[in-house]
Amino acid sequence: MKTKANLFKPILKDRKMLILMASVFISGIIFFIFMILNTKSYDYLLNVRYTVFGTSEFYKDSWTYRIILAFFGLIISFIHNIIIAKIYSISGRRAAAVFAIFSIILVLVGMIIIGTSIREIPN
Repeated sequence: MKTKANLFKPILKDRKMLILMASVFISGIIFFIFMILNTKSYDYLLNVRYTVFGTSEFYKDSWTYRIILAFFGLIISFIHNIIIAKIYSISGRRAAAVFAIFSIILVLVGMIIIGTSIREIPN
């Protein structure tokens, strides 16, 4: 427990990094909520993935696959903040800020891609 407290202690004094870490956390939670709200339970298989390779462009799976995908947002929220704190302690503020910004971009691009594919794939 002391190790985790020492890891986050310098970040608590740096307001900009704290704001970036809060933004990463909030964007991951928003992604999780977005995916949970777009999940509907069905008794049949539905299209969950799309690819241009192979004979079939749509892959069918259970609707619970989308719930598993929603946990990607929680992984971003928690694990990336731990990685940001570790980068902050090893490499400094600039490298940690770059990683935080890329984490936010990753979530936004993921939401855009998944949001458009959910609307386009027939259920």
